[in-house]
Amino acid sequence: MKVCTRCGKRQSLCACDQQARPFGTRLYQRAKAQMLAEESVCWICENPPWPDDINPATGAYDPITADHIVEVAAGGSSHRDNLRMAHRSCNSRRGQQFQEVA
Repeated sequence: MKVCTRCGKRQSLCACDQQARPFGTRLYQRAKAQMLAEESVCWICENPPWPDDINPATGAYDPITADHIVEVAAGGSSHRDNLRMAHRSCNSRRGQQFQEVA
């Protein structure tokens, strides 16, 4: 049993800990799997996943990721309604734009 560094409760998995590490939680993993099953194109560039995750324009490895619509840092959750399919490169570009505007 560990002690949560945020609330001080002694629990095996605290809700505070899940908010601090949203990508490792079961909620995120289930939501990501559901998103991959339901969506078929990148919501940013509107292209389908690249064959073998290789971007034909750049030749770079560019797998599909789960993009948080409202960023976790801005208070967004890892629930299914806040995740959209995106190529890693599209997701990275969008993240940089978000940081520049914020």
